[in-house]
Amino acid sequence: MTPQDMQALETFLSQLVQARADGKDPQAAAMIADAAARQPDAAYLLVQRAMLLDRALVNAQAQIASLQQQVQQMQQGQGSRSFIDDANAWGNHPNRPMPGA
Repeated sequence: MTPQDMQALETFLSQLVQARADGKDPQAAAMIADAAARQPDAAYLLVQRAMLLDRALVNAQAQIASLQQQVQQMQQGQGSRSFIDDANAWGNHPNRPMPGA
C-alpha cells in the first residue's frame, strides 16, 4: 500500500466510523446483512469499491472543470477575435479547394 493509499483509507474509514444511518430501510438492511454473512470479505470489497468510485468521481470532476475552462477560454477568444488577424480568414488556406471546382 502506498502512503497515498494509506492516507485515503484512513480518511475514508474515519468518515465511515463517524457516519450514522438513521431511518434504515429494514428490507435493505436485511439483504445487506445476508450478503455480508455469505461473503466474509464484504467489508473489504465494499470499502475498496467505494474508494475506487470516489477516485473516479474526483477524476471526472477534474476533467469536467478542465473542459469547462477550455470552453470558457474558447468563448472568450471568439468574442475578441480581430477581423483582419483571423487565422481562418480568406487566403490563409492555400490548399482549400475553390468553391464550384
